[in-house]
Amino acid sequence: MSSTNNQQIPLEDAINLTTSFQATKATGFPICETFDLDNISTLLSIAGCVSLRIYLGQQADGTVVTILVAADINGNDILPSPERTDAVILEDGYRCPQFCPTASPLIA
Repeated sequence: MSSTNNQQIPLEDAINLTTSFQATKATGFPICETFDLDNISTLLSIAGCVSLRIYLGQQADGTVVTILVAADINGNDILPSPERTDAVILEDGYRCPQFCPTASPLIA
């Protein structure tokens, strides 16, 4: 699975998108989540990983969380199994509000 574009957007577009989301987000959604580089590096170093997939999940109390998994060249998730002991799934990022970046134009 490969992208036909570079998936990069200008800062102004990012500001518009995040501002719009934050103005209308439903209860339980974070503004953003931050994941440690060591954990991201572990995920991206999984054999066969060519991309990162982000899922949304919901805890019993209604809190929305992000779940990060590796994906292979065919777009398949690379998930832990008896055969894939190197695979990991990430969740439990540092959530904003509570752990918000300071002075970011992406926070409305």
